[in-house]
Amino acid sequence: MYPNRKLMKMMLKPMLFLFLITLTCLSCNNEELFVEPTADVVDPDVPVDTEDPVEDPDNTSDPVDTTLPCMFTLSTVQAGDTVIINCMMDLEGQTITLPSSVTIVYEGGDIINGTLNFSDNSVISGELLNSTVILGGSNPQVKDPVFEFIPSRWGIVEGWTTSDIAQNNNNILDGTMLRARNMGVTTFIINKMDAYFETSFVTSTTTNQNYYASEGVNVPSNFELIMSDETILRQYPVVGSKVPSLLVVVDAENVTIRGGVLYGDRDIRVYNKPNEEYGSHLLTVRSGRNVVLDGIKFTMASVGGLNINSIGFSFNPDYNPTNNVLVKNCIFIKNRMMSLALTDGNNIVIENNQFIDTALPTDNSDAGVVRWAINFEPVRSRDQVTGELIEYQRVHNITVRNNKERGSANGGFLVFAGQHITFENNDMENQIAYSFGSNIKILNNTFNASETSRHKPGISIGAVGETVFDNLISGNIINGYGVGIYASFKNAEIVNNTINESAVAVQFNKTENMNFHNNKIISSLPTSRGFVGHVTSVNNVNIYDNELSVVNVPFGFTLTNQEVGQENYSNRIYNNISYNPGSNTGFNRASGFEVTGNILNGPIWVTDTKNIKLNENTIDSNNNHGILLKGPNYSTTVNGNVIKTPISFECINIDSANDLNELSITNNSCN
Repeated sequence: MYPNRKLMKMMLKPMLFLFLITLTCLSCNNEELFVEPTADVVDPDVPVDTEDPVEDPDNTSDPVDTTLPCMFTLSTVQAGDTVIINCMMDLEGQTITLPSSVTIVYEGGDIINGTLNFSDNSVISGELLNSTVILGGSNPQVKDPVFEFIPSRWGIVEGWTTSDIAQNNNNILDGTMLRARNMGVTTFIINKMDAYFETSFVTSTTTNQNYYASEGVNVPSNFELIMSDETILRQYPVVGSKVPSLLVVVDAENVTIRGGVLYGDRDIRVYNKPNEEYGSHLLTVRSGRNVVLDGIKFTMASVGGLNINSIGFSFNPDYNPTNNVLVKNCIFIKNRMMSLALTDGNNIVIENNQFIDTALPTDNSDAGVVRWAINFEPVRSRDQVTGELIEYQRVHNITVRNNKERGSANGGFLVFAGQHITFENNDMENQIAYSFGSNIKILNNTFNASETSRHKPGISIGAVGETVFDNLISGNIINGYGVGIYASFKNAEIVNNTINESAVAVQFNKTENMNFHNNKIISSLPTSRGFVGHVTSVNNVNIYDNELSVVNVPFGFTLTNQEVGQENYSNRIYNNISYNPGSNTGFNRASGFEVTGNILNGPIWVTDTKNIKLNENTIDSNNNHGILLKGPNYSTTVNGNVIKTPISFECINIDSANDLNELSITNNSCN
């Protein structure tokens, strides 16, 4: 039988009071060494008082003052203990060796000025780490893998300073990230900091000391660095001809860097000469694997914003390529020579970034060289004896998509050399171009010319060599450029593009093995032209199923295929529609064109040509002769055309300079 409930309450109250008094007498103070208790044991035969506890409505309980000195030491800690630090513990330079399985928990206090040697399975709260405490022993671990770096706790000096202090800032941040990673930190947070970092001096202790990219602030493997908009890392002015990097990921994997502002030394360093190539990058990824760069602001670099490369040459056993890098949501603004340089790497995605005002001069600096927002430029050469291509570096399997580019000095995105590179859905002001590229795809981008870019091409393609093939330009909208597409050399498919208000839609330059089809070309400019070749060569080019509405010349080739060895070059222009009345298709001192099955709202003029075939076209001459042959023309065929002309003009006009034996004119109809 249970005792009387009321009597039980009366007995329990004095017992509880005596218990509390006993605890008070046994305790040193409320900041003493605390070992976490086991769970309470409940006797099922004892009734539980379910009345609500008495609360303190005025909240008069005094908070713990965490600035007071601790009234206990760590020398009495036992194996397996949990120690709560809610006071100031000054080790006074001592070295304390802790037993195994000790947990030290932060509750507002601090540990300073000494060394803690941990034994196995020991844990400490990351908030207690600072520059005055050395942790040693058997690999101590942090209690929480997320660590906040507070600059003042580690001796970071913010604001303008000296080179020595900036180097010390480098040492502190670099060393703390590595130290934290080794203690189990996976996420390293910097909320507010504005400090300079020196990166131009050799700190390596190897026997073959040289300058390395790793002289910057290193982000280690298996690590996430998170910064805010108020986290500003500044490059201390670089001295001499070195090209350092402010922040680096070198031979590391599984690295993420989010946010922050990387601020270069563009306007505060001394340049030795105009267009000097020396200076600093803001971030270098060298032989990085599985790297994410997200939401970083890169600005005022004296060379470039982001530099991606690899250790070793592609043909050597020690080659360690950068692989699987994602660059997203970043802002690159006012960097001196380029915003992003890629010289070696593969499986790289560059998306949703902004590239603004790359390589525009400032009051204190010129634009250097390169002057493109993105530059893919691996080093390659040829053997001087065999002529064999030697690829020291390789750039391949790259995607550049959904980016915005504005204000670049020379151009937007450039591939000097590379394989399997796609540019897709980018919003461009300046051109996308490639030279020695294979499987390059320029897809569904929008180009809108500015006042400064309107005299340049929207897209430039091609170079000569066996590494240029299988390239595709498709689905792009190109508005307002001097040349919509500048098509050089060979091996590309240009399809389904829209070119508006350009002076020249497509300009040929030594063009070979290309197809242009299903493109739409519209321009109201008085001198606008469609497909044009001038003082050049064109061979095995097919232009078909395109729609054109240009004021001046839909198809025009002058001084084309006139050199020795180009006599048998051959091209086809077929099944196109030219809408604009009075626009003239012209061949002047050109050779090797077959014009078949087109609908032309203007005449065809043929002057001093060879091997021109005009077959089965529908021509509305619009107050001109339908076809005008101004001689001498050689091996010329005019067959099966349907020509509409006013009464005062001829369907086919042949001047006296032609040798009729060189002309084959049959089955044409005249309306």
